Amino acid sequence: MIASPTIAAPRRKTEPPRILVVLDECERELFFSGPLRDRLSMLVPEREWLCPDADGTNLAAALLKVRPQVLLGGWSLPDIGEDVLGECPELAYFCFVAGTVRGRMPRAFWERGGTATNWGNSISHTIAECALTLVLACLRQVPRFHQEMHIDRSWRAESDTPPRSLFNRRVGIHGFGNVARELIKLLAPFHVEIEAWSDPVPAGVFARAGVRRARCLVDLFANNEIVIDVEALTPATKGTVNAAAIGALKPGSVFVNVGRGKVVDEAALARRAVQGDISVGLDVFETEPLPADSPLRGLPNAVLFPHTGGPTEDHYPLCAKAALDNLDAYLAGRPLVHPFSLEMFDRAT
Repeated sequence: MIASPTIAAPRRKTEPPRILVVLDECERELFFSGPLRDRLSMLVPEREWLCPDADGTNLAAALLKVRPQVLLGGWSLPDIGEDVLGECPELAYFCFVAGTVRGRMPRAFWERGGTATNWGNSISHTIAECALTLVLACLRQVPRFHQEMHIDRSWRAESDTPPRSLFNRRVGIHGFGNVARELIKLLAPFHVEIEAWSDPVPAGVFARAGVRRARCLVDLFANNEIVIDVEALTPATKGTVNAAAIGALKPGSVFVNVGRGKVVDEAALARRAVQGDISVGLDVFETEPLPADSPLRGLPNAVLFPHTGGPTEDHYPLCAKAALDNLDAYLAGRPLVHPFSLEMFDRAT
């Protein structure tokens, strides 16, 4: 008697993760135009894309209906509170196409084992470029000459303080993340001497980057002609650039901030700037938009940008590519690039 062959039970195909895309029309055009939109559409059909209501009502409904394991969102994504998150136990990966994840996903998501990514270091170079622009604009006295040439229709007076160059200056950097590292590269052709400070960063990290570690924040401000702030905002860093640090800037110094406005005591900075003995270049402020009556407005020694240091129009696709590369990696079971951990959540802006 011939034994019947054993027939293995057919393997059940694993269903692909359910994905919900939450982007408004502006974000779709900025981040996902042309081939990038086609690539996203191949991964997630556009019928599964959501344009969120301002109050997040339709997002909560969509999350409960779709039960996504993956959520891809942008700036328009409303806050997902712990109550809504608790109704979505399947959600395991948050792919954020922009930067700041605070106010989008609660800490409980990471506590329960969730994984997240943001734009990582994909646009750190454009923020560093913005910082360099502000430094050069301050040294070359751009706001003063703009006033004289365009508004007053005058010429420079013989008594005017002449513009200065960036070459061979002493530069201090407050903060030492991705933007600081990109900034060091951009500063290299100017042959500057760089010192840096960020309280939790070990001295060896600065040494490997070829920069000195300042003894403390006040020393950083006192010992450098140009100080650039790129520090993240955390409970520990809020207001740390205080009156003492600002007061330590020597006359003729330049202070630039492209990090976060609330790291700086803006009232103390305004008082010093109004004196006219330092120049400031600011892309971020304590309150945004900057109030119309801010004492920083109208100063001939202040260059002010309306928080545009992040991705420029031509670099938004880099953020989308980083998101799609990570989404591809997640779906294929490969490691993610620049995953956003719970530790990073706790010390990020």
